[in-house]
Amino acid sequence: MNAQTICQSCGMPMLKETDFGTDKDGRRNTEYCHYCFQAGQFTNPNLTLEEQISKLTHMAMGQNAISEKDASTQATKVLPNLKRWQGQNYQPKHKYQKVAAIILIIAIIIGVAITLFYKKLSGDNIDSNNNSDGWATVSMIPIWIAIFIPIITQKKNKLKNGQKESDPLQKKNLFLLVIAVLLLVIGVFLSAYFMETK
Repeated sequence: MNAQTICQSCGMPMLKETDFGTDKDGRRNTEYCHYCFQAGQFTNPNLTLEEQISKLTHMAMGQNAISEKDASTQATKVLPNLKRWQGQNYQPKHKYQKVAAIILIIAIIIGVAITLFYKKLSGDNIDSNNNSDGWATVSMIPIWIAIFIPIITQKKNKLKNGQKESDPLQKKNLFLLVIAVLLLVIGVFLSAYFMETK
């Protein structure tokens, strides 16, 4: 038995007879482990490369006590070269999604600020407290939608993959993002308020 044999799906070393998966006839499959391949088929046939990388990252963090960045880097180097994933181009979508979400939020805030300034300059009843307060409330709706859609999507993906909802590092980053957005929103409305009082 080759001590260097690893699963061509998850990268797990297969050192013992019981580590190997099985073919349809019950014989040992030498390419895949028993977690990934049983009775001639994958145990999770719809699993994507991105999901496998995410699962392996969290497993490595728990077993080897390494950072998420290091674990993800290792998984990204190893898994795309395995037989099951060859030919699939892996792109870390979560990074692009975070950037897109931040850009969207900033764009909405800028749009709100421009609209407020325009209303002030044009004298479009912004001096009316009722109209101003009502319009401000409505203008906040797309901002909160833009904030919470990435959060909900992230939680759904983690629950789908059977992972913990978030680790401390992700919670910290998410908290800082929300605080930054709230500060931007407060800044916009303070600017509008001071312009109104001038």
